[in-house]
Amino acid sequence: MSAATIDFLHPRRTPWLGWVLLVAGTGALVLSLWADQRWTAQRAEFEAAKRQREEATQTARALADRPVPLTPQDLRMRAVAPQLRQPWLPLLRVVENVTEPPIFLLAMTVDPVTGSVRLDGEAPGFAEALAYSQALRNDDVLAHAQLRSHDVVADPNSSRQAVRFSIAAEWIAK
Repeated sequence: MSAATIDFLHPRRTPWLGWVLLVAGTGALVLSLWADQRWTAQRAEFEAAKRQREEATQTARALADRPVPLTPQDLRMRAVAPQLRQPWLPLLRVVENVTEPPIFLLAMTVDPVTGSVRLDGEAPGFAEALAYSQALRNDDVLAHAQLRSHDVVADPNSSRQAVRFSIAAEWIAK
């Protein structure tokens, strides 16, 4: 067995392999710290971008889910929409087919909510006005067409007399 000797006067030399391993270890430590910082920065950028996308998506959803304030035009269209779904064409076709000279239609008022129709017209006599109301009554679109009022007026241009009348009917909307 050899005895260990300690010499305090001459410093011991560190082997080269020790220095190489120390430098390699320091380099590996520096490289791992640099890689960790880089990966942490990239992860933070990725998370920030992901958060921004999620916030943008939530903002877009909130804007899409938010009720849009209706303009007066939109409110008017909403009120008119049920009236536009009514079967207007059959009603207008009946009135057009029945209204022939010498009967002249002056005004037509339709209330789709209540189903009431008012026709104002002019005829040469009371008999024609009455026949016109009966012709309207015979159809499936208008029911209970009744002559509500009539008035004899003189035409100022030709000085002939005519009957202005008003007919009320019920609109059968199918």
